[in-house]
Amino acid sequence: MIKKRGCVVSDHAMLRYLERAYNINLEELRDRILTKEVIKKMHFIGFGQGKVPLAENLTAVVENKTIITVLLPLNNRKKLTKRNPRSMAKPNRRGR
Repeated sequence: MIKKRGCVVSDHAMLRYLERAYNINLEELRDRILTKEVIKKMHFIGFGQGKVPLAENLTAVVENKTIITVLLPLNNRKKLTKRNPRSMAKPNRRGR
């Protein structure tokens, strides 16, 4: 969750915003993450905890057959700040 001046934006709301404002297909993203190879490695881990390499040099953290987060490569794990945000394209204004 993101808090700002006592107000909160849930992770679910952030996902819906990305999906609707930026036309990001979440199912397509899920398919890009959960490839056959990743699923095979997750089954090997089973109901424990572990890490699975993903495409784009990323790593999935797995717990109980669920990807709970995705990590950047070690050399790129600097904390994002207001001075160093990841750039995003402008949102889709739907005809405006």
